[in-house]
Amino acid sequence: LQQNLEELNSTQQALFESQQSLQAIFNSNLIGIIVYDKDFKIVRINRKAHVDSYKISGMHLHEGEDLLRAINENEKRYF
Repeated sequence: LQQNLEELNSTQQALFESQQSLQAIFNSNLIGIIVYDKDFKIVRINRKAHVDSYKISGMHLHEGEDLLRAINENEKRYF
């Protein structure tokens, strides 16, 4: 039981470190990335996309918000 607990703790630590690394890559990417769900709610947005979306639409987009609110009416049909 003790060995299983140690393995679980080790696995959890490795997952946490992996998640931190992926988050750093996601945020430092030079390409804007917005991940949204089927209802166009923003699940993840990196710093580049946050800055770019403000430059384009004048809106600050945040996780949990509707992506379509920042999209031009003519372009919504593509989504």
